[in-house]
Amino acid sequence: MIDWRRRRLTKANRVAADDAASQPAADASGGVAANDRNHHVKEYLRYYLSFSTPPGFAVLLNGPWGIGKTYVVKNFLKSLDSQKTRYIYVSLYGLVSLDEIDDAILQSMYPVLKKKGVTLGGRALKMVGKYFNVELDLESKDFVDRSKSDLYVFDDLERCQMPINTVMGYINVFVEHEGRKVVIIANESEIADENYQRIREKVVGRMFDVQSAFDDAQAAFIASVKDDGARGAVAANASVISEIYHQSELDNLRILQQAIWDFERFYAVLDDRHRSHDKALTALLGLLSAISFEVKAGRLSAGDIQDRQNNLLSAYLPREEGDPVPEILAVEKRYPTVQLDTTALSDDTLIDLIVKGVVDPKRIRDELDQSSYFVTVAQEPAWRTVWHSHERTEEEVDRALAEMERAFAAHEYTIPGEVLHVFGLRLWLSRIGGIANGVEQVVADGRAYVDYLYANGLLEPLDRHEDHFGLAFDAYDGLGFHESRSEEYIGLRDYLDEKRRAVDIDRRPAIAEELLANIQEDSGLFLRRVSLTNQGDNEFYDIPVLASLDPARFVDAFLGLEPRGQRNAMIALKARYKHGRIDEDLSDERPWAVEVRDRIRAAAEGMSAISKDRLQRLLIHGLDEVLGVAPQGGDDGG
Repeated sequence: MIDWRRRRLTKANRVAADDAASQPAADASGGVAANDRNHHVKEYLRYYLSFSTPPGFAVLLNGPWGIGKTYVVKNFLKSLDSQKTRYIYVSLYGLVSLDEIDDAILQSMYPVLKKKGVTLGGRALKMVGKYFNVELDLESKDFVDRSKSDLYVFDDLERCQMPINTVMGYINVFVEHEGRKVVIIANESEIADENYQRIREKVVGRMFDVQSAFDDAQAAFIASVKDDGARGAVAANASVISEIYHQSELDNLRILQQAIWDFERFYAVLDDRHRSHDKALTALLGLLSAISFEVKAGRLSAGDIQDRQNNLLSAYLPREEGDPVPEILAVEKRYPTVQLDTTALSDDTLIDLIVKGVVDPKRIRDELDQSSYFVTVAQEPAWRTVWHSHERTEEEVDRALAEMERAFAAHEYTIPGEVLHVFGLRLWLSRIGGIANGVEQVVADGRAYVDYLYANGLLEPLDRHEDHFGLAFDAYDGLGFHESRSEEYIGLRDYLDEKRRAVDIDRRPAIAEELLANIQEDSGLFLRRVSLTNQGDNEFYDIPVLASLDPARFVDAFLGLEPRGQRNAMIALKARYKHGRIDEDLSDERPWAVEVRDRIRAAAEGMSAISKDRLQRLLIHGLDEVLGVAPQGGDDGG
């Protein structure tokens, strides 16, 4: 028997990590939790606030972006008695002048200004003056009474757009000259000014490096999930999220919160049968969390997610020196507890949801229904069971493999995507000893299979769009093709495409005959079939099928139409060839169109003056124009 189960990597990279977010939360007591890693910071801030005399220095809280600085401070501020301790919180992010800091302080003191839509940002604040019944041109600082607040918090110091000495000098006025208590929040690693250390020593008397606030933050993020079911699912898997988060080594709570938001959007489109499957939800939450962490950290791109299963399988194949290593392999090593190769969600769905922020409810539900969590082996085609061999029992796979081989021998696979899946699976099985045929024999069998389908009229034609883009980037029915990068698979795929192109060409004479009948019986249908319109039967607008039609027969049919029918037919040809399509998709049809034009013009020469003039006008404003040739004879007037 074949061992269908792939060995999973077991080496784990675990480390404590977390980040910050700006949504405050506190424990039930309003104090600090027993495992609060920033307990000492909050205790010192309480001590700092208790000074009965001006301390004469500021407290600085330092840490990298996302570590949880703002979260810790806002959590602390929320725990204070607002009746006893008044505080002003200001973000310096993007501020370019001291006036803007004054504006921000004023709005923090009087939040009603924000609610009333007052725009602050210049020196003249007439609107604010009217709010206070003052009719003078004043500045924000003229309204600010700094003695009304017990504490000033200045966040995002490193993101202020002013010189650091200007900002710190402004803050120093609060500390040294006005005796205010000040907390500064900063990421010092992003402050490049060489004078910063000297300036900091003058203003800051105590500095703390903020530690991760993961436990509190995770609880707050879960509590903020609006959907009851999604909140329950995340809460039930809090330990799973924690493990994956710490494996990420990112120290970024914002990324954690964004991952939870991604899952909430995903959960919202599920049916009850999906939501009630605890094992599936746990696995999917792990997958979405890991991919979300990596994408938002910039370590994984949409291109790295594409062809995920094949790239993960490549870890078990020989690799030549210099071959690029897919990024997804590093992700698998980083998250050994996550089933990254699951086919429950396709690569395209993961890219849409996490990279693009697009949620396709139907596609998500359909993919889950076809996954191993929700489908039974009896319900799925044999080739899909073999594809999912690492998630099926050995007995199920052996039975499905026998059925796939029987159907292959009977030429029952005719859908191109299924044919390519079977080709890829047989190549893979040959390499691992799953079938007796060698790789060369599998290739020969595949070419013979394509020849049989072609000879018996069982192949679908290859249209131009599919020829250009391929089968959904080497995937079909939500699953990537096995061996899609191997020389043998590419050869079989190209041979299949070659024969499908031949089918497309072979069918064109019959289609041309249909179109000739259309022009005689229903010129409106002819127009819709050969030109791009807003209606749904534009099937041949970019396929040069008319090149297969005898120009003389077409012109005979055209001349046999009533004048209105001739006009409609000429409009159809003009619409077909305009915007340069005659020299792009329909370039094979240019000689045909030129001959049709010449034959109509020659026939018009032997007609009455009125008929000749009418036909010449039709040509001038029809084929002459789109062919880019100078009109001959007639009048170019309307």
